[in-house]
Amino acid sequence: MPVSIALKLGLAAAAGAAAAALSHNIQPALPPPFEMVSLVMSNGRQLDAGRDEITWALWKQCHDTGACENLPPAPPNDGRNYPATRINGQDVEQFLSWINAKTGDEWRLPTLTEWREMSQTLPKPESKKRFTDPRLSWAADYGTVKPQPRKLQPSGSFGALANGLRDVGGNVWEWTASCVNPDPGQYMCPAYFVGGEHEAEIPIFLRDPITGGCATGSPPANLGFRLVRDS
Repeated sequence: MPVSIALKLGLAAAAGAAAAALSHNIQPALPPPFEMVSLVMSNGRQLDAGRDEITWALWKQCHDTGACENLPPAPPNDGRNYPATRINGQDVEQFLSWINAKTGDEWRLPTLTEWREMSQTLPKPESKKRFTDPRLSWAADYGTVKPQPRKLQPSGSFGALANGLRDVGGNVWEWTASCVNPDPGQYMCPAYFVGGEHEAEIPIFLRDPITGGCATGSPPANLGFRLVRDS
C-alpha cells in the first residue's frame, strides 16, 4: 500500500476514534423535571413551555443544593403541586443557572411578547377606565380591577388555555425576561414586566407585590414564574 494512502487511512481512523471518544463523553440533555407544552408561535418558531408554573418542591431542590438562597414558606403537601411564590427576579436567575446545569438545557423566562402570545386567549377582566389620556394609560385601571385572592391553590386549579398552559389567569403573576425601560448602559434592569390577569411592572428585588412597587393596575397577588425553551 502506498505511504500516502496508508497515512490517509490512519488519519481517518484517528479522527473517527477521536469523534467516538468525544461523543462518548458528551452527556445528553436530561428531560425537564416538569411537564411541557409545545407551542408554535406566530413567527413560525417552536417553543416548549412549562405546562405549570415552577413548583415549590422543585424550587426546594435548588435551595437544598445551595444554588437558590431564598426558600419561601412551604405550602401544603410539601409544595409538590403548588407553585413557588415570593420569588424575585434575582431568585429566578439563580434557579435558571441551577436547572440548566442540572439538565444540560437552555431554559429561560419568556419575553413579554412571547407571554402575550402564549396567553392571548386568556379572558381579560372588565374594568372601567378612570381616564382616557394616553399619557396615563399605565394607571387607567388602577383600583378598578377586583384583586385576586392571595391564598395559593394547587397547580391546575385555575384551568387551562386551549394551548394546554395551566393557571395563566390564576393568582400567581409570572416574571418575564422583558425590562420595563431597557437601557444598554445600565448595569442592571431595575424592573421587569410580569404577566397575569393583567400586566404589571415589578422591581427586580420585590418578592411580595402587596408591599408596593407595582406600577400598572391592581397589585398582583403573588409572584412566581414559568420557563420556556426554544425548540
